[in-house]
Amino acid sequence: MFAVFNGKDKTSTMYAVREYGNMCLLMSLDKVLDFGDTLNVPQVDERERKVERKEVMLFSKQAFAEAVINAFAHNHWVNGDSPMFTAYEDRIEIVSLGTLPPGQTKEGFFGGISIPVNKKLSEILLQLHISEKSGRGVPRIVKEYGQEAFEFRDNAIVVTIPFNKARLGY
Repeated sequence: MFAVFNGKDKTSTMYAVREYGNMCLLMSLDKVLDFGDTLNVPQVDERERKVERKEVMLFSKQAFAEAVINAFAHNHWVNGDSPMFTAYEDRIEIVSLGTLPPGQTKEGFFGGISIPVNKKLSEILLQLHISEKSGRGVPRIVKEYGQEAFEFRDNAIVVTIPFNKARLGY
């Protein structure tokens, strides 16, 4: 599910929701990525404009894609629960249910050491060239947004992708 709220938390008005459950996992992944593209509207930055306008995307498409693919690949699917995607006025939160896999440390996680949570699903994503074993997903997100983009909860890992709106200074 991908829900969109007009405020900064879930108490604000929800004005869009897309359900991507009850279908092929790969189709769900594709639809979540597509909906992210829809939300990622370019903003015009006309500060210091001479001739050409500069367009600034709302968020990093690469970091978002890495976070979404990781959420699908490393979600704890055993209970039938799927990752959750929520957009607010200032960010997107990507919630992958479950915790770090056995043998993984936060240092290894941030360092790009990939330990699959779902080995068979990881193999499928590898064969389809959706992911690879390079472990570059988390380091890409960290390079763009810092380690503070990740929150480790008792039952989930949350990635927060902040919007670039504030950087324009309007």
